[in-house]
Order: sequence, then structure tokens, then C-alpha cells
Amino acid sequence: RVLRFLCPYSGWYLPMFVAGAIEKVNVWQYDCMAADAADLGNSEMAATLSEMAAVERRHAAFFASALSRRHSSRRTATVRS
Repeated sequence: RVLRFLCPYSGWYLPMFVAGAIEKVNVWQYDCMAADAADLGNSEMAATLSEMAAVERRHAAFFASALSRRHSSRRTATVRS
């Protein structure tokens, strides 16, 4: 609810930043679960969870890249002015 309220004021940045942060937390959670599954001897589940962590890493990288591109394009536009 807070984010929904802030979106008209923050624009594009806040939702992208929060989505990236959530993805980073997801990576950590999947890595922990994969380690736990491996410790319990369930290698099939550990492998599946590791794959899911890899997907979340790609998602986190996407959001970080989008924020970085946006930041650098604004910086370039300011320098040109």
C-alpha cells in the first residue's frame, strides 16, 4: 500500500528499486533452501532450488542494469546540457 501511494510521486525508480531488492532477497532464500536440502540429502531438490536462485539472480541483474542505464542516461543528458 505504501509503494502504491508513493508511485505517482517517485515515478519509475522506486518500483524498479524495490523489485530488485525483493529479487536479491529471493536469491538469498533460494540459496539457503538449496543448502538445507543438500544437507538433508535431497540433491534433486537442492539442484532445483539452485536453478531457481539462478533465475532470481538474472531478475536482480535485470533490475540493477535497468536502474544503472537510467542513471547513466540521465547523467549523460545533464552533462550535455
